Amino acid sequence: MPRIPYPDLDKASPEVREMLGRLPAPANIFNMMAHAQSCVKPVMKLGGTLLGKLELDPKLRELCLLHAVKLKGGEYEWVQHVPIARDLGCTEAQIAALDKGDDRAACFDAREKAALRFTREVVVTSVSPGAFGSSVLVKRRSAPPRPRTSWPVATISAVREPASSFSNATFPL
Repeated sequence: MPRIPYPDLDKASPEVREMLGRLPAPANIFNMMAHAQSCVKPVMKLGGTLLGKLELDPKLRELCLLHAVKLKGGEYEWVQHVPIARDLGCTEAQIAALDKGDDRAACFDAREKAALRFTREVVVTSVSPGAFGSSVLVKRRSAPPRPRTSWPVATISAVREPASSFSNATFPL
């Protein structure tokens, strides 16, 4: 049960209703955000960019995201993203390992372990110089030369603070 009532979406602007209608499935977090209608579009654009337009491999992105969420205690995000992770090819063994906090499990390859270590450092401690230099973190989809660490940092950072913010919030899963 949410701590504050959901807004009446019938009273939301046509733009907000249309944007919420584009979601593949209803997401209570976005419905709740309709209380601040001017925020819905920018937040959904950020989410769309993080989920679909980064050069970070989508499977690796979800592994890092699940790891960050589990480290920060974001149950809502975990429940929302486990099906996405499965759809992108994450195995049940990988999901179970992250659920237990085991980012060194044998089910992860060297690249995944490096990305998960990087995630742990960003979320829990501080990033070591070696983590920034890891060439296995990102396999880019295109050729433009850009800093390799920006994609995982953007994804992890986008989850890190909301996960802790929402850890005390209550949304029906």
